[in-house]
Amino acid sequence: MTTDLTNEYGMSFNAGQQSKFERTVRLCWWVLLAVVIGLILLIRIRLLAIPVERDEGEYAYAGQLMLQGIPPYRLAYNMKFPGVYAAYALIMSIFGQTSVGIHLGLLVVNLASIVIVFLIARRLMGLIAGIAAAAWTSRSLTSAKALSST
Repeated sequence: MTTDLTNEYGMSFNAGQQSKFERTVRLCWWVLLAVVIGLILLIRIRLLAIPVERDEGEYAYAGQLMLQGIPPYRLAYNMKFPGVYAAYALIMSIFGQTSVGIHLGLLVVNLASIVIVFLIARRLMGLIAGIAAAAWTSRSLTSAKALSST
């Protein structure tokens, strides 16, 4: 005697079939998340060697000064808080003081942001919402406006 169950998709299954179906669906969602992250990597890796743009150059210069032991605002003045300069200094100390190093560090930060958004949304609303939030975040981080110097 088998007991038929209805899953969240409105499909009727017996208990063994339902668990297999749900595992397959869950695996497909994880694959979709991997595809989203892979696309971000493909897009951003192509752009690693482009020169830093005006704001990035400003942040990188202030970060370099911090790495040399010069406190913020001693030689470079700006209206921004020093946390941005400290973040760039940290990125340059790990990945190098080149445009490739800066962009690689920002790529790592962007990927970490996508994963954090995914984990928060998954915890609050479920796997599908987590993947949708991660995809939207990655879309926002790779939009033309986010990647351009304008």
